Amino acid sequence: MPAHLSPPARPPPNGGKLAAVRRPPAPTTALATLLLALACARPFPPSEVSALRQDVAACPLPLTDAALDALETYASCTLPASVASLVRNDYADDELELPDPDVLARHAGEIPRSAFEAQLARFVDPAGALAGTVSVDAARGVLWPDPVLAPALAIPFAPEPEPEEAACAPGRCQGQLLPPPKPDRPYREARRTELLAAAEPGRPLAGLRIAIDPGHAGGPYGALEERRVTERGPDGRAVVLQEGDFTLRTALELREKLAADGAQVFLSRDRASLVHPYPLHAFRPYAERLLRRLDLDPAYQRLLPLLAPSERLRLRAALALLAVKKQNRFESLRARARAARAAQADLLLSVHYNGAPGPGGARAREEVLAMVRGAFDEGRLYNPFYRWQALEAAFAIDTFDASAHLGRLCVRAMSERLGLPVAGEPRYADHLPIRDLAGRPTGVDAWDGALLRYLDFPAVLTEGPYLDHPDELAALEANQKAPLMTPGTRSERYAEALHECVLGFARAWLGSERNPFGPWRGPPRTEDPTSRPGGSG
Repeated sequence: MPAHLSPPARPPPNGGKLAAVRRPPAPTTALATLLLALACARPFPPSEVSALRQDVAACPLPLTDAALDALETYASCTLPASVASLVRNDYADDELELPDPDVLARHAGEIPRSAFEAQLARFVDPAGALAGTVSVDAARGVLWPDPVLAPALAIPFAPEPEPEEAACAPGRCQGQLLPPPKPDRPYREARRTELLAAAEPGRPLAGLRIAIDPGHAGGPYGALEERRVTERGPDGRAVVLQEGDFTLRTALELREKLAADGAQVFLSRDRASLVHPYPLHAFRPYAERLLRRLDLDPAYQRLLPLLAPSERLRLRAALALLAVKKQNRFESLRARARAARAAQADLLLSVHYNGAPGPGGARAREEVLAMVRGAFDEGRLYNPFYRWQALEAAFAIDTFDASAHLGRLCVRAMSERLGLPVAGEPRYADHLPIRDLAGRPTGVDAWDGALLRYLDFPAVLTEGPYLDHPDELAALEANQKAPLMTPGTRSERYAEALHECVLGFARAWLGSERNPFGPWRGPPRTEDPTSRPGGSG
């Protein structure tokens, strides 16, 4: 029976309380720009203040550890979007460890400088934010990842191929796929040899280790997530749909399909669960950090005089709860990544359902899409740990190619099985569309998602049917009532699509297929990879 992955039993520091930490200040210019923008922000209109008073009226005082651990607290104490938007998304996502030199050192001599610089400009750091923190010595053929904080560390590049490929300048070739630096070597050659040795007739996935991550938590933890949708059915009944419930059902059905073909399958959770081992009150220090930052925020200070003293206290409680919710989410994502790494997975699929609004809040067109690691957020590159993760991603071209290939196979299968179009241009400013060599979107985006950021093997996050789309309501409600593995339900079709894309990926891997997005643009080859089964043009 496939195994379930529990999060590692790592106790929080300070005997159950997560320690408050300091991080380096943001650059002076960025801080000045932020303060100026906040100082010039519009005042809060009376309608928003009135909504705030109603939202925080039920917030508990005092905010005890018991209140922080009680899920009903998060359902009763909320914030309007205008106030919640004051909170930066990255304040709780700081990596506290110092960079590990081995993360980059293992790539020594692996790829030529031109390939590294092209990957950096195409998918990892398209804005060029790393230019002022790293140094490339072209004469010696080495990268100095941090000549200030780590002056002794130099990562040598591989020799340049003949003829040398021109480097990709920032802004010129974003999203264009790069030819693999070693086109005749399959992804993780050692594992390919092991899988060929483990092959069994009729079990095409024998020996393959697959991690499945059912996104979010579901069940009673829906109040902690912003992934609960309440829709009115044709008869006026309220239908409650939680993304974490549907992702879990899809993952359980996918596990059965993959295991039947011989795969070793690991789930980050097999029930409604927070995944990480910490009580929610352990995240109180992050709430304290948030409130200290907001005390310096001009927009927040303009809001406080509009509230009575008791309302200000309840607003602080609501903001503290928001901080706990955010840190819970980030710690959950890190725990999921740790579990997948501990399983030594060959690939990971993080299963999600969609519900994003279109422009102006309108219902968006239903589309399927996938995301892979890339397009690192330049606003977080002040952090050395985070900066080195971005550099490591620029070296790991094989992993990126494999992830993009897997994602492309998945969106194609999802489109066919679910009857939904593949996404075209992204609606999200922080996504970078991956295009084939003809310039067409593939339905796969590079994105700086926290789970993807922590993984160094092929990993894809998929977005399936829209929970809040009226055309899906009847099918999703019927899905909730049907037994697991009922053929034709939305979750079963979604699971079958992901099963098909893993089969296609495994066939390509075992067949040594490389760069399936288009023909090799370097020295002539005897075979065009797009002519092989599973290739794409």
